[in-house]
Amino acid sequence: MSKRTLIILLLLFNLFPSKSAFAEFNAVVLSYHRVAAERWPSTNVSLKQFTAQLRFLEQEKFNVWSLEKIISYLDQRKPIPDKTIAITFDDAYLSVYENAYPELRSRGYPFTVFVATDALDKGYHSNMNWDQLRDMAKNGAEIGNHSATHDYLILQKSGETLAQWKLRIRSDIAKAQHRIKVELGISASLFAYPYGEYSVALKKIIQELNLTAFGQHSGAIGRWSDRQALPRFPINERYSELKGFRDKVYSLALPVNMIHPADPVITSNNPPFIELRLMREWDVPPSLNCFASNGHRVRVILQDASVYRVTSDKALVNRRSRYNCTALSKEKGRYYWYSALWIRPDILEN
Repeated sequence: MSKRTLIILLLLFNLFPSKSAFAEFNAVVLSYHRVAAERWPSTNVSLKQFTAQLRFLEQEKFNVWSLEKIISYLDQRKPIPDKTIAITFDDAYLSVYENAYPELRSRGYPFTVFVATDALDKGYHSNMNWDQLRDMAKNGAEIGNHSATHDYLILQKSGETLAQWKLRIRSDIAKAQHRIKVELGISASLFAYPYGEYSVALKKIIQELNLTAFGQHSGAIGRWSDRQALPRFPINERYSELKGFRDKVYSLALPVNMIHPADPVITSNNPPFIELRLMREWDVPPSLNCFASNGHRVRVILQDASVYRVTSDKALVNRRSRYNCTALSKEKGRYYWYSALWIRPDILEN
């Protein structure tokens, strides 16, 4: 590092206050699938882990809000209390109704269930039925759209034109909206991408449908966050220890206001690169540490005072990968956190 660069970094670090208005527009969203369904460890948390996490939120005096409330505050630029989180579940699994719901209801915690409606209509034994979902909707649950089919929505089928793909995706999402409206009397305004996968083209459809959408890439959300690609922290058995859980719920949104390239779908260069431009007025230390989701460190190059180029030295081999970037906050024990999603559509599944 040159002497000139070092001076710039030191000046930037000292210019930022220890706590800025940035913290007033910050929230964390947690993403669960199953609770106490040991057969599925990659998408499950044990009941012991789940209740320990809820006790931690109680003891640390976290504000548990609904997603719609958080989004409303962000859109209106209304200050959000520090330590505000939302709890979400994807797929409407029966284990959530049987095991998580009683714990949440006893605490008066709101939560969101993203429903892939075909599974309920077909009566899958692993999923809730509409009566159970209706019960939860009457007692603190928001209901969001998770598509009807839970398909890999970013993919065009063989022989399908772009126009045909757009029509199919719109029909899939509209079918789920219709079923939720008919069964629950709810017009869902929230959407969760199946498998957390999105593309620029899919995000455009979601935006045109006036839906706020969530992935499964890590990080907190801020008022500048992309409303069609909001992050959530995935929680499962492997990553449920309280120390790691604490880091997630105390995290702060890294104020990224530009990413390039915008599309997470890898069509050529692998490993891919991404450039992140940070908002200069916020309390952001000038040093990022980034790792690929397989654990190896990735290179971070400071392009100028606010733009970072992040890339791996190794090709990404899974269908879904991430570059996870963190920066130490001046608030003790807290990190800014940003995750960039990557998708290899040529691989059917990890």
